[in-house]
Amino acid sequence: MPLEVGQSRIEPVDATPAALFLSETRNQLRDAVLKIEHCLGQLTDAELALTDPLRPNSVQTQLLHVAGNVRQWIIVPLTSGDDHRDRAAEFTPRPALPRAELWAEFTQTLAEADTALAAFPPERLAQPILVQGFVTTYLGAIYDSTAHLVGHMQQIVLLTRQLRGDAYRFQWTPPSSK
Repeated sequence: MPLEVGQSRIEPVDATPAALFLSETRNQLRDAVLKIEHCLGQLTDAELALTDPLRPNSVQTQLLHVAGNVRQWIIVPLTSGDDHRDRAAEFTPRPALPRAELWAEFTQTLAEADTALAAFPPERLAQPILVQGFVTTYLGAIYDSTAHLVGHMQQIVLLTRQLRGDAYRFQWTPPSSK
């Protein structure tokens, strides 16, 4: 983690719908990490922690928050780990964290999620679990957290585009309109 440009997507050996769900989830998480990394490459250290009335949650806050969510909703349930999340602390105003520290924490969490997903038996996806006081299934928890991460990734892209304006560099553009 993260997936390098040009690296192939994860494909399951077992092509059951459950195995395909797990492999596609891993691909979605990796794609989100690449897009976030692309945006961080366009932001200054100060911009990572920037907030204002129109942008109350900085990129830094979003990375800390989504790492907490992925840990609580994917890593802990799939590995039977202990949940020590302090969600409120993720939103506590703080000075800018060193970029390398912030990125290392985020990517380490996503790498742990990738490992947990790779090892998880697909046949257990329908089993019920309790996460953050909600009764769901493993599939529901994974799906919810992945969608949550992608939503915050889109916010980070939007914030980056707002801050860069016309200087924003797209990660990819289609070679033609077709």
